[in-house]
Amino acid sequence: MDHVKLPVKLFAGSIGGIQDVSKVRADDLRHFILDLGQRPKWAGTSHEKEEKISRTTLNTYVRGIKAFWAWLSREGIIKHNPFAGVRTPRLPKRRLPKVMSEEEMVA
Repeated sequence: MDHVKLPVKLFAGSIGGIQDVSKVRADDLRHFILDLGQRPKWAGTSHEKEEKISRTTLNTYVRGIKAFWAWLSREGIIKHNPFAGVRTPRLPKRRLPKVMSEEEMVA
């Protein structure tokens, strides 16, 4: 559950805390995604950078939050998972590295 703790904590902070998990809406997560996508890396720490949080990090946070609400739903803590239809941000396609030829490996 460690991969869920930080994302849920950041999400809760972005919406002013969570008093009742059943009152959280899909729009809350969508606003969180937009907000987090604009923040600098390591915001609020001595390591803060000008560059934005990567899409991979953002995607990981969103997956953690969605996993937590899916668990709440499976356990019967909430009746409806508001994030079931929320899509995670798309990641850029990675290019596979070029494979070295035998000649390049020998050289």
